[in-house]
Amino acid sequence: MVFLRETGRVTLGTSVAMTVLATFGLVGRFAARTKANPSMKLEDWLIIAGFSTFIVYVGIFLYGVISSGGTLNQSEMSLAQLSHALKYVYIAESLFTATITFVKLSILSLYRTIFPTPAFRRASLFVGVGCLVWFFVCFFVNIFQCRPLVGAWKLELVFSGDATCIVYGDYIVGYEVSNMLLDIIILCLPIWQIRKLQLPTVKKLVIGGVFTLGGL
Repeated sequence: MVFLRETGRVTLGTSVAMTVLATFGLVGRFAARTKANPSMKLEDWLIIAGFSTFIVYVGIFLYGVISSGGTLNQSEMSLAQLSHALKYVYIAESLFTATITFVKLSILSLYRTIFPTPAFRRASLFVGVGCLVWFFVCFFVNIFQCRPLVGAWKLELVFSGDATCIVYGDYIVGYEVSNMLLDIIILCLPIWQIRKLQLPTVKKLVIGGVFTLGGL
């Protein structure tokens, strides 16, 4: 029987809730798409890819937590358990980065379908390339964060000086800030087009709000 401590139970509950929400969101999206247009588009394949990597990410992360003492609290873990957990966190981080990149690209692809003007397509292509560059930079920084690679989870190598790693806190700050900036840019893209619509300001604001909620 697996024993989960408090942080383990919270992690499990949150993961299950997010998986259920993501599943309902995906099913609802395709149910609506089937009624309007049954053909699959690029944004559909991208969101399926994002959902798939998300499921694998959740599975690996939860397995790492459960098999490492059922907790994320370092004070409740031995060095061996912490190293074991960090090995799965190391793998899960790249999958999470892939997941959110697929989601960003899916939104951009959907925007290109709704706003097929040449200027918007160029702008969205530029942002899409930025998302891919962001993914590859984050992916390789995560993979090669330590030298040798096993230093990312074998902390005894770091403590003994046999492995050197980047300052992980600085990496996370850079990761989150750049991710947030990309999200803001993507959410603002439709505003550019909505401003050109011949509609009252109130209706423009409503439409902009709908796009913002959809992007979130």
